[in-house]
Amino acid sequence: MVSLTQKRRSPEELSVAFQNQIRALEASCIAYDGGAAWEAMRIATAICVLVHDGGRKNQSLLTRLGLKRTVQFIASGEEISGTNLLQDQPLILIQVGRDGGRYLPKLDNFPEARSLKFGHWWERDLILRSSTMSMTRRKLAFALRNSEGGAHYGQLDDADYIEVQEKPAWFTDKKQPLLGVEAATMRQIGWEILQSIEAAGLRK
Repeated sequence: MVSLTQKRRSPEELSVAFQNQIRALEASCIAYDGGAAWEAMRIATAICVLVHDGGRKNQSLLTRLGLKRTVQFIASGEEISGTNLLQDQPLILIQVGRDGGRYLPKLDNFPEARSLKFGHWWERDLILRSSTMSMTRRKLAFALRNSEGGAHYGQLDDADYIEVQEKPAWFTDKKQPLLGVEAATMRQIGWEILQSIEAAGLRK
């Protein structure tokens, strides 16, 4: 007798959900590129559904499909090492023009990608760092998903993320702060996920 309070997902259902989340991620990336910077929050949410495991009852779609170990995750920026007094931000570019400046995701505009196992890519490889702050993909995705409205709008409790928001690292010639480093970085992580899934032959 099947319980009405619990239904085990079939492999077919999981596969459809996986492809739907990829489509959602792609749609948010396209919208971000069209000027909707707030889509960075939804990019973070789709990525967490695809890859983040939060215990036995909250497994990612890649894990539930048994596919996470088949994917090599692309890290599209150089590894942060040593000590730099200025902020390291290897996943993004700065575009400066007459109207000021803005951060842009690198997309495929980088010399050489690294290929990492998921745990290293998600929790240890640094994507933003200054002398007083360091940020991983997991920390940034959690801040945008859990506190900024991707899935929940709550209190900010990550000191590193607060510093990213409140202490701009770069300014224009007119002394205007460049804002949005977190959104542009999240967009680049979305690119990394899509490229990694494509390279693994998992996109239908």
